[in-house]
Amino acid sequence: MWRSLAPLMAARRSMRLSAPSDDGSFATPRPLTRRLPDAPAAVPLYNQHGRTVLLALDFDAKRHKAAQVDADVEQVLAWLHECGGRAVTDRSTSGGRHVLVPLATDTPLRVDDLRILLGLLEKRLPTFDKQPMLGSSHGCISVPGSLCREGGHRRLDGPLATAVEAFTLRSDRGVVARLVALLGGADTRRSRPRTAVAVVEAALACEERLVGVGDDRRLHPRYRLTSAIPTPVATFARTGKITDSSRWPSPSEARQSVISSAVLRGASAADIEAALGTADYAGLRKAYARYVAPSQVARSLRGDVAKALTWAARVASQFRDLTHENKHTGGRGGPRFRELPTSATIRSDAAGSLPHRRGSIRSSWGLASGPSC
Repeated sequence: MWRSLAPLMAARRSMRLSAPSDDGSFATPRPLTRRLPDAPAAVPLYNQHGRTVLLALDFDAKRHKAAQVDADVEQVLAWLHECGGRAVTDRSTSGGRHVLVPLATDTPLRVDDLRILLGLLEKRLPTFDKQPMLGSSHGCISVPGSLCREGGHRRLDGPLATAVEAFTLRSDRGVVARLVALLGGADTRRSRPRTAVAVVEAALACEERLVGVGDDRRLHPRYRLTSAIPTPVATFARTGKITDSSRWPSPSEARQSVISSAVLRGASAADIEAALGTADYAGLRKAYARYVAPSQVARSLRGDVAKALTWAARVASQFRDLTHENKHTGGRGGPRFRELPTSATIRSDAAGSLPHRRGSIRSSWGLASGPSC
């Protein structure tokens, strides 16, 4: 397992050992070897440029029993499946587990690209530890087959060949962004740019990846999803009922999940406001009316859409135009993108049948229930 998986997981040709003098941490650096180390070992998650193509989710049994770990892992695997994620899981002798998600290799992510998702998972899954993914210089994760500090070895769930296949085929593009949208966390206030350069990059992203002005501001056609909105999200939009509280602790997350899912599929504030009068969005209309006065619904909706648009512009690079797909990027086909005209052509089109047009909610941004991704 080590010989097969360590090279596929390591972002750099190195590893970190947990020596007796390291007080339980992976503090002793070594070159990566094909031979299984004789001490607990972990491989780096980020390359020398601070980018990763592996989402490593760590579930710890120290504060909760192994049964809770297993429940949390099964929950996150279900969410990943909804969003086109492939995963490899293993377990330690202490009852802790890892969920290893190989991301598309042509869209590597930075720590700041992951902060919102890690916070959402931490809030929902009691045994989840986000720390391994937060260190771009020292973040690391142990490999299936490696020694455990408690004795024994980490045990892979399932055949080794299946794990190697997952790292070869990898997850669909944008799985992290889709998870954030699914959990209703597309709020950029939770992950502000940390440097002046990042602030400028975020501003440029908004200009390059959004089209239109005012209430007609929307994601550029090149970056839109064309898959149907996930069934649980569409159900809440239609009924206002939360059928799974582990996904959305409160209606505010469910509401934002609907908004973010629609924005990723090209909807603007004007589109969504118009849709509130339809049966498909009756539940979302009730969700707003429950917390704000009727005269304030439009203002609250515009605020939620503005947050979702800013977030969508930042994550749009995860959804590359598949007409330029790199054959080595992996993924399982993913959501396809429509071949749409440019924004200037859209505005001059007189036919009125393009996806951005108000009133074509179901056909344009996929409210109809169906496959999630």
